[in-house]
Amino acid sequence: MGKKKKRGGRKQNGDLISPAEVKLHAEAECAWRIIRSHASVGSKVEPPQPSADGGFRIKFNMSVSLPSRAQRRGISETGVRLQEPVTLYFPRTYPFHAPRILLRPDFNKSLPHINPILDRNEKDYILPCIYDGPLNDLLHQEGDGLSEILNQLSDWLDKAAINDLIDPKQGWEPIRRDNTFGWMVYDLLRLRTLISDNEGALVFQCRFLKESGWKEKPFFVWVIDHEKLCNITPALVRNSFFVEKGPYGTMYGSLVILAWSDSKAIIDRYLPESVQDLHQIYQRAKDYCSFSALRSVILDFAWAFKQASINILNFPLFIILCARRPCALIGDDSPLELIPYVIDCYVENIESLFPESAIRIREDSPALPLGHHHKVNRRLLQRMSGGKEMTNSDPIVHIGCGSVGSKIAMHLARAGHGPFKLIDKEAFSPHNVARHALTPIPEFPGQPKASLLAREIELLRLEAEPINEDIIKLCKNPDNKMDPFPNNSRLVIESTGSVAVRDMVGSLPDGKLVGRLLHTALYQQGKVGIMVIEGSGRNPNVNDLVIRFWDEQIDNPGLRSKFSFSSREMRRKEIGLGCGSHTMVIPDARISLFAGGIAERAIQILELENGTPQDGELWIGMLDENELGISWTLLKMDRTTILRIKVGNLWEVRILTETVNQIAKEIKACGEVETGGVLIGRISLSNHCFIISRVLEAPPDSKRTPNSFVLGVEGLKKKVQEIHDKSGGILNYVGTWHSHPKGGEISSIDKDSLEQIRRLRFGAPAVGLIWTPSGFRAGIDEGKLA
Repeated sequence: MGKKKKRGGRKQNGDLISPAEVKLHAEAECAWRIIRSHASVGSKVEPPQPSADGGFRIKFNMSVSLPSRAQRRGISETGVRLQEPVTLYFPRTYPFHAPRILLRPDFNKSLPHINPILDRNEKDYILPCIYDGPLNDLLHQEGDGLSEILNQLSDWLDKAAINDLIDPKQGWEPIRRDNTFGWMVYDLLRLRTLISDNEGALVFQCRFLKESGWKEKPFFVWVIDHEKLCNITPALVRNSFFVEKGPYGTMYGSLVILAWSDSKAIIDRYLPESVQDLHQIYQRAKDYCSFSALRSVILDFAWAFKQASINILNFPLFIILCARRPCALIGDDSPLELIPYVIDCYVENIESLFPESAIRIREDSPALPLGHHHKVNRRLLQRMSGGKEMTNSDPIVHIGCGSVGSKIAMHLARAGHGPFKLIDKEAFSPHNVARHALTPIPEFPGQPKASLLAREIELLRLEAEPINEDIIKLCKNPDNKMDPFPNNSRLVIESTGSVAVRDMVGSLPDGKLVGRLLHTALYQQGKVGIMVIEGSGRNPNVNDLVIRFWDEQIDNPGLRSKFSFSSREMRRKEIGLGCGSHTMVIPDARISLFAGGIAERAIQILELENGTPQDGELWIGMLDENELGISWTLLKMDRTTILRIKVGNLWEVRILTETVNQIAKEIKACGEVETGGVLIGRISLSNHCFIISRVLEAPPDSKRTPNSFVLGVEGLKKKVQEIHDKSGGILNYVGTWHSHPKGGEISSIDKDSLEQIRRLRFGAPAVGLIWTPSGFRAGIDEGKLA
């Protein structure tokens, strides 16, 4: 069982003490039994020994599968023994926290997958990295977590024995820096581009946050300007070391030194993270062949520091060493590994023939490893979102920066898409905070929504241009010099909830609105939402697709049940004494449910390799029964048939694909006999446009002959009223259609029929549609507009 420990050991940092002084951990006996039962553990397992901090340690030997040639020697070419001594240190919080794995001090330090040594009390050990993730996760997997840790350790040792801990095809394993004393934020791609083929060094200014205490609190460092290369002068030193009070705590200034080797110096040997002072930083720079460059900069800095006459003798200085690896790093496309540190510099005077440089930074100044965080940029956002990395910078035009629009825009921005043109004339009011993506100072109303949203997107280092104007005025004012739709727009998203805006945007010609148009709206307090995406060449357009949505309710009782047309959709809510706002009452979380799906579809379109789909898309989202999620249904629409007729005004008749198919089916059934029916749809007087969504079969009292068709009236009024009600009052009777199987233009009888329709519709415009073998013809009665 091994020699017994002497009574009365040191009582700090987990060192062993007498079992008589501290009660053994309740889980120690169980852990000991699990270790003893493992197939790779020999019989030599020492009893658990308590530690002063409440934890315990267990020492044992683990059998390693050595190559046959190494078994006779008892040690492999990589220095792994047939029986490897292992110490598991279990913290007081075990089994909630995993044990630390400690190997012998003379274990081969040049092997990959070795963790940094952060605890000085463990500096005589080697800490293997046996699992791609926190050991706590492995410990809490289903089954016996401690056995899983032992399995991974056994596998790690077996691979270490044959130098197979990493597959070169996967790339070079960077030095493990999972547990560091802070983070340095810089643009890795940019710094790599500054590294030349010759040995050298560069200096940058930086800022950092740090609470009191050298190791107790972490550093958060960010390089100020990668583009600004600094020469070391007294002025630079004076301007770089400062203390400021800010909203997030005390901010300090310092310098960062980046040092690299000649391009021929390829470092193909792993070195674990064991640096603890400036002397060892210098030694590591020698290992990476960049010592001369680093030392030269440090000497220049000492001279400038002396000349700057700064009255401080202790300050942090940041170092980034570059190691050129033989292949690209894992998960990267570059062989340049950047390794950051912070040095707690202590300055002392020295005797010198040159008084102006008679100071130095002590080589025993403590050093700590720092981790690296990428600077926020488009590539980082795209990578972390799992999306396609794109360099395309064509803009996204976003009309509407309210509750829905702001959430969609932020989803797209966080996925790395942009730049943005943000259009909204409204100001942010305190009540908007309840369901907006932004939270500005609520008691400071009047800030433009577009400007606020642009500022938020710019924090992600993406471009965003706010346009605090009315989109209708921008498009309809011929003197306006501001173009809301650039010629290279990729996507136009309209989320205002305004019918007037939708009608206006939908009426813009193809050349005026560039980019695929996506419109979205929510109904019935967020129980239903739609997302429509125009087809290629703006056909079908947004108004066609929205009318198709209302038409869908006629035959879809499940969708229709979500609507309560007896209640008012928009409600006036009090937002202040004597003030009110017409708005839809809907919780923020529900808006987010819809906005997430809409943003996801927008991202899919932006990242399509073969361009956007040709068909128009109508997506209908419905809140599920538990009101926890959204179920989306896709209805695709083929191209709309468009007729343009000039009477007093120029009118447009848009016949949806479903309507054309209905008419074709009726004509095929009747052959050479004329037939017809009633047109259902909607009129836009502002756009002078009929949109026909369906036809009603001719009433039974209609008369069909080879040369004429007379529309009956039996049951017609009831059917039209039923459609009107089922569509929420959106769709109505807009005219009639009939066929001319033998061809021909509009006859005098057809014109008389239009006059009758006009009287039936109390002067509203009406359309008479005629099918011929060569295509549709149409007659328009403008009614009161004539």
